[in-house]
This record gives sequence, C-alpha cells and structure tokens, in this order.
Amino acid sequence: SNQFKDFYLSSQNADSSIFKIADYSSKVEVKCVRLDSLIRDTRIKLFKLEAEGAELEVIKGSKKLLNNIEYISADLGYEKGINQDTTFFKVSDYLIKNGFSLIEINLDRLTCLFRSHALD
Repeated sequence: SNQFKDFYLSSQNADSSIFKIADYSSKVEVKCVRLDSLIRDTRIKLFKLEAEGAELEVIKGSKKLLNNIEYISADLGYEKGINQDTTFFKVSDYLIKNGFSLIEINLDRLTCLFRSHALD
C-alpha cells in the first residue's frame, strides 16, 4: 500500500527488509508505493521478485499488473523477519489463485518460476 514503513538496514549481509531482522545496523523510514500505481498497461515478459521476505506484499501491490505479466521469478527462501520464515506457501497460493502455475523450482535457494495463463 502507499504508506511509510520502517526499513531495517543490514549492510553486512545484504538482507535489508521492511521486516525487522536480527542483525540490522540501522533503521530508516521509507515511502512505499504500490507498483501497479507506477506502471500501467505495460506488458511484462519477466517480473523478478526479490524482496527479502516482503514478496507477498510486493505481489499484492502489483495486483492490477498480474494480467500483463508472462513469467514471475521469485526468491521465496527463508529470509522473512527475525524468524527467517519462507514466503513460498503464501506467494505460491496467491499466484495460483490469480492465474499462474508453478513451472520450475530450485530447492537449493527456493527460487520459483511461475507462468501466467492470462497470456495464453
């Protein structure tokens, strides 16, 4: 959503996030904007989703774009917040309910490739 959020910086591990992480070095306030309010009526071949645990929030903020996206590559590994949770189940469920299929998965890093049915 369009709002201000705390952003936890972790320069050492390159895993800064809007979710509080165990080893953050500082915190700043950032303005968050829905992606679908910035991009309109653009066909997207590949949407790379890497948000350090905020993948579901990013994809929900792109809802109006989903019919224009052919593929989504998503890093859904164990990196959300202090507990280092995965976003695999929630993101996969959301994308499948919105017309995507999971077509590839890399279990080493838990990265996934989804393909839209909207552009068939």
